[in-house]
Amino acid sequence: MRTYSLRHLADSTLRHDLQQLVITDRGTTAHLIAHIAEFLARKLYLEDGYASMYDDCVGELRMSEDIACRRIRAARAARRSRSSSMPWRRAGST
Repeated sequence: MRTYSLRHLADSTLRHDLQQLVITDRGTTAHLIAHIAEFLARKLYLEDGYASMYDDCVGELRMSEDIACRRIRAARAARRSRSSSMPWRRAGST
């Protein structure tokens, strides 16, 4: 695992960078969940040789078991709701 030394950063820079990373992470997570939801709907995990989306997430995408469960749960909930309140719809992405 790569480590990052941030000791050289000023406190204000570190604070700003952390806030920006959290904003970026939220957007990335929303897009990831949208992609998982569509992947599930199309059952593309079968084409990858996996019996389930969970197996694909852990085996192919190298997610931890916990993260795979959380992301799949969120993707299924998003597919069920299909509302305009989904974050990736508000952001204007597809």
